[in-house]
Amino acid sequence: MELLRDAGGALPGEDLLERLGEAIGPRLRQGDEDRMPSGELRWHYAARRARQALIADGVMAPGTHEMWTLAR
Repeated sequence: MELLRDAGGALPGEDLLERLGEAIGPRLRQGDEDRMPSGELRWHYAARRARQALIADGVMAPGTHEMWTLAR
């Protein structure tokens, strides 16, 4: 949430994942950078799933996967 707040409340998904990777890179565990059968990085998949939970909780606004936005 801090990354989104610092960016004014919204970021394109790819930008958010890039910034998140820079922030958490040293804390990634073995396997987090493995690829899913779809080719997506495992930690990217986990971040997208967490986003869905935050949308359900009203913390983030629903929308497209291209733009991740905090609920206002």
